[in-house]
Amino acid sequence: KAGLFELAHGGTIFLDEIGEMPLDVQAKLLRVIQEKEVRRVGGERLVLIDVRIIAATHRDLRELLAEGKFRQDLFYRLDILRLVLPALRQRIEDIYCLSLEIMNKNSELPLKQKKLLANYLAEQTNYNWPGNVRELENKVRRLVVLTKGLTEDELKGQVKNLFSYCNSLTTKTLPVDNINVTVTVQGNFKEMVDDAEKQILRHVLDSCGGDRTKASRKLGIGRTTLWRKLAEVDAQASVNDIR
Repeated sequence: KAGLFELAHGGTIFLDEIGEMPLDVQAKLLRVIQEKEVRRVGGERLVLIDVRIIAATHRDLRELLAEGKFRQDLFYRLDILRLVLPALRQRIEDIYCLSLEIMNKNSELPLKQKKLLANYLAEQTNYNWPGNVRELENKVRRLVVLTKGLTEDELKGQVKNLFSYCNSLTTKTLPVDNINVTVTVQGNFKEMVDDAEKQILRHVLDSCGGDRTKASRKLGIGRTTLWRKLAEVDAQASVNDIR
């Protein structure tokens, strides 16, 4: 039988979770990309293929490279155009529209109740959404079942109770040592707050020996959020150096 690459000839093939691919399979994929040919299982002849590959992963492939779990040559073959999809916690403003879209596809609730439910979900800005959009879809479906026939106050209470329970399961922070922050009163308020935040981030990161996962747990924020904040600090430092 023809394999997926052969069936995709002249089109596009999507490889999901490329970061989970075993090294031996990575070697085979690299040959397919380089030689543009495949051999069917048990077949004797090579089949030429012309496909566009789109690969996706939730893993940091550069970390996998450093750990020897992903081939460097395959990485540079795939890393032609990189599209970064932000986690849901980094685009909270999308929750309202996404919730409505999910309910429109899976629920016959009145439009007013759909909008109320979507609005209450969008208000949960303190929740980290570790499961991203899949988790949002799960919670929307659960709330649709639980809130049929409820009043507006009862509906809001159900949402609040659900997220209070979820926060109790996901919040695992480590104690933070005493931090002495020195703030120079100059510039505007935002610049002073940014300076204090930079000192806190650096102190916690140093106390964790540079371990960003441990530092994010101490701070009670996601690792991606910590990386973004550190990148902003480094970028601002570069701007100051140029000045």
